[in-house]
Amino acid sequence: MSVFSAERLEQVEAKDKTKRFEKYTILVVDDEENNLQLLQEVFDGDYEVITAHDGMEALDLVQHHNDREQIRVIISDQRMPAMNGVDFLEQTIPLLPNTKRIILTGFTDVDDIIDAINKGQIYQYIVKPFINEDLRLTVQRALEAYQLEVQNLVLIKELTSLNTSLERKVEERTDALQHSLNSLRNFYYYISHELRTPLTAIQPYIRFLQRGMKCDPPTESQTSHLLVIEDNTKRVMKLVNQILDLARIESQELPTHLQSLLIHSLIRRSVKQLHGLFRPEVEVVLDLLEPEAPVLGTWDDLETVVDNLISNAAKYTETGTVQIKTEIWNSGLRMAIQDTGVGIDVSHLGTIFERFIRVDQQGLAKGTGLGLHITKALVERMGGRIGVTSEKGTGSTFWVWLQLAP
Repeated sequence: MSVFSAERLEQVEAKDKTKRFEKYTILVVDDEENNLQLLQEVFDGDYEVITAHDGMEALDLVQHHNDREQIRVIISDQRMPAMNGVDFLEQTIPLLPNTKRIILTGFTDVDDIIDAINKGQIYQYIVKPFINEDLRLTVQRALEAYQLEVQNLVLIKELTSLNTSLERKVEERTDALQHSLNSLRNFYYYISHELRTPLTAIQPYIRFLQRGMKCDPPTESQTSHLLVIEDNTKRVMKLVNQILDLARIESQELPTHLQSLLIHSLIRRSVKQLHGLFRPEVEVVLDLLEPEAPVLGTWDDLETVVDNLISNAAKYTETGTVQIKTEIWNSGLRMAIQDTGVGIDVSHLGTIFERFIRVDQQGLAKGTGLGLHITKALVERMGGRIGVTSEKGTGSTFWVWLQLAP
């Protein structure tokens, strides 16, 4: 997409067309009067021609000209007394940086040509005698080149201004976004704190009521109601803790000091602690690499990752097996948790790790929609990768790749 609008380009082109009909000024410098008259006749009527007999006189004309920028082309003889054409043209560069310079000479001296190109910024080097029409065509092309360069300078100036404006707007919007993120993060902390405090206070009373009074133990109906209260209290507490974890991860407040760790003991402990989540019809199979290879990570992060993935497998597997396997893969350690559960529809696999995404898996237990998002964030904090393969009705395999410790 063009940076400049079609309307703006039309304005520039229209301005250029108008300028083409202006009478531009050509400065002709030659120490021979006959040559000056001849060149005036060549351009008579097409341009305003001013003349000078040597370089010093020409420089004085340029410096005192009423509209110096109208001098678009300088034609100078090379062989002149006191100051040759190349030296003269070189001195005009600071005064008329965009003006096109043409050298006329009756000699084909290679050194002169090289000097003209390198020192005088010459547009064209013409050998005498020249054909009038060729010289007129050369000047016309020089003027077109001049106009193109001026147009480019205008557009570059506008582009620079647009870039500056865009950078300023990006900075302003970035600051505004950062302010919004900070406000949202503070909101997370505030709400989480306000919810955690009463929930923490409620839990002991629930346990007290479940035990009942000595003279009046709870009825079966009351016990059932208390279990519902306890389960929902735990669920809200888990959500609060996950929101706090997410806020800390995204604000990079949690330090990451990677160390060499053995993951197998953590896996065995997690399976033991989460044993109550597995249905009696489900068998847990451990296929762990021997000898064990240490990985780079943090104990708390790895514990959360393993617990989240194993508890997910337990929740969504009614019968069959949950296999936990570790192996060396792609210069790292790969932990795969494969289940024979309900599986995930392929259409949901691309968003499964996004925050607050909950996939309805045949009405089975649902989470908060944050567990897998937090798991992915923690794995990536440790320099690892996470992925999933699944087919609806046959089960899922969640895998985590971790760096090997040196």
